[in-house]
Amino acid sequence: MFGDERPELADQLRANVSRFSAYKAAYVRRELDSVAADGTMTEEERKAMTKATISQFSRWTDAEMTTATARARTAKQFSEYNDPDRKELFPCLRWLPSRSAVPRSTHRRFYDRVWSKDDNFWKTNQPGTEWNCKCDIEETDDPATDNSDIEQPPVPKGLEGNPASTGEVFTDNASYIRSAGEETWKEVKPAVRSSIRQKHEGYKETIETKIGNILIDEITMIETSKGSATDKSYFIKQEIARNFNEYIDRLRFLYSEDVDLSHNNKNNMFYKRKKRFKTQGGMKAYNLLINDIEFVVKLGVFKDREDSYHLYSITG
Repeated sequence: MFGDERPELADQLRANVSRFSAYKAAYVRRELDSVAADGTMTEEERKAMTKATISQFSRWTDAEMTTATARARTAKQFSEYNDPDRKELFPCLRWLPSRSAVPRSTHRRFYDRVWSKDDNFWKTNQPGTEWNCKCDIEETDDPATDNSDIEQPPVPKGLEGNPASTGEVFTDNASYIRSAGEETWKEVKPAVRSSIRQKHEGYKETIETKIGNILIDEITMIETSKGSATDKSYFIKQEIARNFNEYIDRLRFLYSEDVDLSHNNKNNMFYKRKKRFKTQGGMKAYNLLINDIEFVVKLGVFKDREDSYHLYSITG
């Protein structure tokens, strides 16, 4: 979807939206729990307030989905438009009017204006930097317009930055994340982990790579579901595992280590898998760098299969 040059961008955006959704789930739950615990309301008032709260979040969800779609599209456009060959042919971008039936004034000042693709303007302004934005851009070889009279509007919290360079649809300034306390992840972590593990129960796939055949299965996904969602790498790990072939060329070998079976329960699925690895040097570690986030990828070497591995874990 995002081209061969930046295969990780779509994964980063999906991971970002998953993280945003986890925080939103905790936020909504707290709001509903607050209504349920309010002793000043009658049962009828409580039901009405619960219904109103759910309705409000449903409306917000519609706006969030529209905005996420717009920002993902913007990320794809900038990823393509900044290709050196295209920049040589079309060095500028034109802001196109909104498709909304009732356009807001915020972006109207940008309509039909042209900026160089390298202008800092695009770092903070693109279609999607307003909730429900339906503006667009197009490449052009027309010269940049005089934009010295443009007064740039403040960007709503949570929509800062260009998603093509940040890999973020929603930033940590989004209200669900900004207002989250230390207990937020404790509330939602079991549900997120359970969802990931249920989704991949019985999962098993072998991919062919230049390293060899690599098995990716339920154990892989259980390992990647460990950790904390307050760490931005948490959801990216699952996307890496699901699309591992895209990252093979970016792995950098770190070291080999022996496989330690001493601390495992012999009935545990992890023990059974590790027992099939070579004992000496049977675990190989690689570095993987994505947008300044460093991951360590470990591949177990099967002792009974030539050039066959298991994607055992991804930490970061």
